[in-house]
Parts: sequence; structure tokens; C-alpha cells
Amino acid sequence: MARTVSLITDFGHRDFYAGALKGAILKVCGDVHLVDISHGIDRGNLSEAAFALRSAYHHFPKGTIHVVSVNDEADEFSRYLAIQHRDHFFLGSDTGLFSLAFDSEPELAFEPSLAQQQRSGNMSGSELYAKLCAFIISGKPLRDIGRPIQEIRRITALTPQVQSASIKGAVQYVDSFRNVVTNISQEMFERTRDGRSFIIQFRRERIQEISRFYYEVPQGEKLCIFNTAGFLEIAMNGGPAASLLGLGFGDQVLIEFI
Repeated sequence: MARTVSLITDFGHRDFYAGALKGAILKVCGDVHLVDISHGIDRGNLSEAAFALRSAYHHFPKGTIHVVSVNDEADEFSRYLAIQHRDHFFLGSDTGLFSLAFDSEPELAFEPSLAQQQRSGNMSGSELYAKLCAFIISGKPLRDIGRPIQEIRRITALTPQVQSASIKGAVQYVDSFRNVVTNISQEMFERTRDGRSFIIQFRRERIQEISRFYYEVPQGEKLCIFNTAGFLEIAMNGGPAASLLGLGFGDQVLIEFI
């Protein structure tokens, strides 16, 4: 049975980069099942990439290898990671992206020895990912891939601020329907709410209820809903919420409990 490899990149669809990555993996690994999660991540947008990974990876079979190539060489301190977490494997750069995708430190994390060849210019990023996929597919223990990492890089600026009477979050993603996805999870909301009433505020708008379905409000009316990924979403029945409400990546969303 072919091993599944998923791909998330900010390469877009116009250039050859996504195709070159797929070709490198097929050339080295042979019989693999390549699945595109998204190549439409905004350039270098770690929050978008983390949201895509977090929302999608658990739908894949155990043992799937998830390649996340977004802003791989962000700075001189960036290092590549090979991660094993919840019966899945993850390959990508230690930019802080994985701290946004996981609720805890990964179970196992290593800096691959092969990455030294990529840094010295003897190997492209696509070739590196292909060889790392081949290593994992070979069944060798992940500890043999390189140096163990005790703590991955974290991004705290994109983490919601939770207090006893409020949650201050932000827009982390705008989907193709122009729905606005925040970084406030349903679990976080319910735990902090503790049965109280609430007001959700963004721009000059206020919403005081959570809908279960988009059609529960009239056409053209705004609403809040928890999406299938479990995050608070600001939407509009039949309309592009992001455009009409003027919301974009990083904009603040405040929930006050009363």
C-alpha cells in the first residue's frame, strides 16, 4: 500500500515550485500517494499554514507524512524539523508554525542531519524533503534522522489572550468564501465562558449568540459560528464577510463574558 504524503506550501499554482516538490518526492520515494492540502497559503503566512495543517492532518491515515514548506528560510536561525506527533509525521522549518498547529510540544522532534547539505547549497529544499520522506518510509527509527530537539520555536504573539472575563483573539485565516476564521477555539470559548452570556466584538460590530447553521440568520446578515475545524468563524449568510465587514488577517476579535 502506497504511503500518503500531504503538502502545504506558499508556492502558489502559477510557478513550477509545487510541481518540482512533487517530482522530487516521486523520484526518490517511488510509490507514494501525494495529496495537496493547499499551495495557496499567502507568502510566508505562518498562521494560515498552521491553520491548514491543524484543520486537516487528523483526517489522514495514521503514519501520513505532512510536508509543510512555508517561509522555510525565514532567517539565519531557522532549522528543519522532523516531527512525530499523534501517530503522524511532520516535516518543515522551525519557524514557530508547529507551535500554532499543535496544542502541546510534539512527542518527538529532531533536526535532520541531511539539512546540513541543504544549507551548504548541495541540495535543494525539495530534494531535502524528498529524502526525509524516504527515510521515514523506510521504517527506520526517527531518532536516527538527526539531533533531538527538546523545544520547538514558539510564536506567542498569535496566541489568544485569555482572562477570567474575556478572550482577546485575532483573525488567523480568510477562506475562499471570504469567511473570517479566528484563533479562538470552541474548547477555549466554552471553558472560559462557564455558562455566562457574552458579547463578540470586532470593528464596530457586536454579536451576542452563536449560530449552528448559516441559514439561521437572514440573507446578508452577519453571524458567528464554530466551523468544522472547531474555531470561531465570523460569516455572513450568502455574502463575503471579510470584504463587507472589513476584516483581515491579524484584526482583533474580543469576547467579553457578562
